[in-house]
Amino acid sequence: MNAWRNLLRQSANIFRPISTRSPSGETAWVYPSTALYSGIACNVQGGRGRFEQTDSGARRISTYRGFFLPEQDLKERDQVVVDGVRYDVVHVHPAVYPGTRHHLEVDLEVEVGAS
Repeated sequence: MNAWRNLLRQSANIFRPISTRSPSGETAWVYPSTALYSGIACNVQGGRGRFEQTDSGARRISTYRGFFLPEQDLKERDQVVVDGVRYDVVHVHPAVYPGTRHHLEVDLEVEVGAS
C-alpha cells in the first residue's frame, strides 16, 4: 500500500455542499467557503472534453479521473480543489482487489466555458 500512496503526489481540499430550499421549493446546493478536508493526498489525471446542450446554450465540460486513498470520505456533489481547479465529484468508485478496498477512483468534471 505504501507504493500506492507514493503515487498520490497532489493535494486536494474537499468541500461538501449543504442543501437549501429556494422560495419555489427547489433544492439548491451551497458550498461553504471552508473545506471539510484539507491536504488530502490524490492524483488527478485526464481531461476529455464534451459539449452539453442546456436551455441557455451549449457548455463545454472536461472530465477527469481522480485517485484517492480508500478511507477518504468522498461523495457525489462534493467539490475537490486541486492546484487551484475546482472539480465537481460526479461518481465515486471503490476499487476492490481480492477482498480489500485498494483505492477510490472518482469521476470529476469541470466546466471550461460556454460556446
